[in-house]
Amino acid sequence: MKKQRRIKWFLGICILGVLWTGAVREAFPLGLADQRLIISGTLQQEVLWHVDGSFIPDGAGYDITNFRTTLKLEGTWHAIQKPDYQLDLRVVFKNFYDAALDIDGNYSHSMNLYSTHSAMHDLRYYDTFRDICREIFLNFTTDMYSIAIGKQIINWGETSAVRMADVVNPVDLLGLANQAFMTNFYDLKRGLFMGRFLFTPPNAPLSTSYELLIIPEFEPDLYPPWGAYPPIGIVPPFEIFKPFAQAMDAMYSDRPKTWGEPQIGFRTRGQVGGFDWSLLYFYGRATTPIFDGNTGYKNYLIAYLGEHGHHYYGRSMVRDAYAYPFFNTFGFTLNRPFTFKVPLLFTWMDGNILHIESVLDYQRPFNRFTQGGGIVKVCNNERLNRYGLAVGWDSKVYIPWLTPRNNNNYLKAKFQLFQNWIQGRKESDEWGQYGTIKSFFGIPPTRRSSTKVTAELSYDFFKTRLMPFLYFSHNTTTGEGMYSPSLTVMPFNNWMITLSYVNFYHSIMKHTDYMAFGIERDF
Repeated sequence: MKKQRRIKWFLGICILGVLWTGAVREAFPLGLADQRLIISGTLQQEVLWHVDGSFIPDGAGYDITNFRTTLKLEGTWHAIQKPDYQLDLRVVFKNFYDAALDIDGNYSHSMNLYSTHSAMHDLRYYDTFRDICREIFLNFTTDMYSIAIGKQIINWGETSAVRMADVVNPVDLLGLANQAFMTNFYDLKRGLFMGRFLFTPPNAPLSTSYELLIIPEFEPDLYPPWGAYPPIGIVPPFEIFKPFAQAMDAMYSDRPKTWGEPQIGFRTRGQVGGFDWSLLYFYGRATTPIFDGNTGYKNYLIAYLGEHGHHYYGRSMVRDAYAYPFFNTFGFTLNRPFTFKVPLLFTWMDGNILHIESVLDYQRPFNRFTQGGGIVKVCNNERLNRYGLAVGWDSKVYIPWLTPRNNNNYLKAKFQLFQNWIQGRKESDEWGQYGTIKSFFGIPPTRRSSTKVTAELSYDFFKTRLMPFLYFSHNTTTGEGMYSPSLTVMPFNNWMITLSYVNFYHSIMKHTDYMAFGIERDF
């Protein structure tokens, strides 16, 4: 209780301090010590409410799913600046307090029915340095190479909505409030302590550079607990049994100690024929755990059956039930800008960029379930290949009459097509928790492949003061999808107000439509 009060006081002081900066007329970001220390940040308030009832079949219906205040602070200190080299310290901190459980009694009641006190705590705020600190690293750079040591977030891909070549960092969906803005994976990633070495030889053919990652730390993906509003519809197994929710809490406490067996990544990048290309390799762990064979699945059942009488014994059995195996990922990316205009009826497209990303998860670990006696199933480990391909097209679309009358602003458009295929997959094969093949790859239980298309459209009015946005996603294999129109207004410099609506169709999420309102202050 004292710890919770201390964190609330800390957040309150930070928020008051940021609000005070609204009265300061000095430009932001703030530069100190002769511009060697640069500080910036964001204070955001979000409110999400359901417009189509409750998604829990036997639980209490509720309205408010997020009432979240988020504070993000970023800082860069140019410790040493010389003509031939530079040393910088980069830090990013982020925390939030979500008051939805305090405001909506039905939401709190639902969480009590289906989840745990630990889960309710996680929904309110971060309380560990591991989660609050997104990045903290030293970066030493010269003309030929750079060395970065510390907690970092790496971007190896450029797709949105579905990650393809961007395979290094796990994601934190617990920290995601509004799915309408899942297009920026940087804010969803969990930083990892690593060494990053980038080498650019002088006069190298094809302008080739080389990048090496050595990552002794491991963190799993974080998902919202059962009973909370699930951003992407991830549902743990045996969802209506509270003891299994308790077991799920224990699962994520098992983070393998990998200092003696690090994850390793390598990427080479260059240019040829106007194409920006890269080849990548990553040897890393599965960030969503799988059952550790038949013994693991039985241990999970023991944890459930013994949760009431042998609570701590059950939790230890759950930790023994899961594994985060290593596997190999190979991939490549291509990016190519095109300057020519493409006629399209009464409009034409300009500023075109082609994106192609492809990955191979070689011998990725899966669970293959076969029916055993009663509710006990036999759970074997399988190694299957997963192939992924993404093709994207970014463009600026000229709109007759409107574009020349609106400061010559073009409609910004982004179209993407994703194809995933799991070689030799059977209906009972699952990657980690129940449903994750469908959630991450969009592949239904009876299929081995899926195709998904997305579109993002945005337009600026009055010099970016008014910005409508539309996001659309559709899985052609399952028929599931969502669309989200939104409107952003910037009444003053550094202030942004957003109203959005998210609609799901033909999916388990179809009765979870919601509205979202947010106000953000950059400083």
